[in-house]
Amino acid sequence: MVISSSKPTLVIVPGGWHPPSAYRRFATHLEDAGYPTLTAPYPSCNSTTPKTATCGEDARSLRQQLLPLIDSEGKDVVLLSHSYGGIPAAGAAYGLSKNARSKASKKGGILGLVYMSAFAVPEGASLVEFLGGKHAPYLVPDKASWSSPRHSSNRILIPSPSPRKAYA
Repeated sequence: MVISSSKPTLVIVPGGWHPPSAYRRFATHLEDAGYPTLTAPYPSCNSTTPKTATCGEDARSLRQQLLPLIDSEGKDVVLLSHSYGGIPAAGAAYGLSKNARSKASKKGGILGLVYMSAFAVPEGASLVEFLGGKHAPYLVPDKASWSSPRHSSNRILIPSPSPRKAYA
């Protein structure tokens, strides 16, 4: 694998409920250190239709933001994922590694994924399964967000009216 001598582009993948603006100060520090930085928005954050937002849509949206950087501009990218952002980041990065692209004689690619207090869920598992099979007491399952033959219980979670009462 050939790594460029220039600094990679850092793409910050926000946690759930965090708009890109929440990372402005962090991004500024990275840019001041000479790293080109982008904070990627995705459809489920502050959605006008939260009941239809899915992690799969977030991953596809993030991938659509990565492809021009990698394919068109040939950039090397590092994903900095916070909290929930680790899940769509892993999905978006699939097949875009620098190593795989170099073998296919393509420029650019993802050098790595950094998980900042983020979820690193094994491929094919749901977050609920990874956390022991139970939702937090203040979350209410709403609807299936995607299904696979092995795992059909994946859910979008909507906070209940009073998270504090769930722990009372």
